[in-house]
Amino acid sequence: MVDREELQRLAREVEALRQQFDEIQNRVQQIDGILEEHDVTDGILDAYISTTKNAVSHVPIGSGVSLKIEIDPENLPVTLVDIGSGIYSEKNLEDARAITQKRKVEIKELRDELHSQGQQIEQKLGEVATLFNITAEQFKTEQGDASTVRTPPKQSTEQKEADEDVDEPTSSPKKKRGSLFRNELTLDD
Repeated sequence: MVDREELQRLAREVEALRQQFDEIQNRVQQIDGILEEHDVTDGILDAYISTTKNAVSHVPIGSGVSLKIEIDPENLPVTLVDIGSGIYSEKNLEDARAITQKRKVEIKELRDELHSQGQQIEQKLGEVATLFNITAEQFKTEQGDASTVRTPPKQSTEQKEADEDVDEPTSSPKKKRGSLFRNELTLDD
């Protein structure tokens, strides 16, 4: 026999799994944004490293402001790289690019791990949701069986004929609006 508590437990489990799945999806989207940022950084560093002649670049610093930087291939600029906990280290462009590429690999591994967790949760969510639906149907069926439909007492044939002859109830305090179709409800009823 299925009880209401079991249904509620399954519903809570479905909701918890759905929230976990949504959270993982949001984290994967954030990580994809970080990966895109690393791709841009890697591309810029590569462009600077492969510069063979003097060039001018504009580096945006926010609020629509850019710094004009002249790049000399013989004297490439030094970068500041966050090495963790807000600590920065001076690195040449090649080292900065190597650090960026290493971070990209680590971030991709994290994204793949989260994606795998998401798939596992999605599968578990499907199983629990299916179990909930089956249990709910069983509960609904059992509730239907428990509250057996009562049939009205049998009327005599004379009483049935008398009821059929009556077109309108005479004791009705309100007059109901009639429809074009006999005994059918309309949107106005």
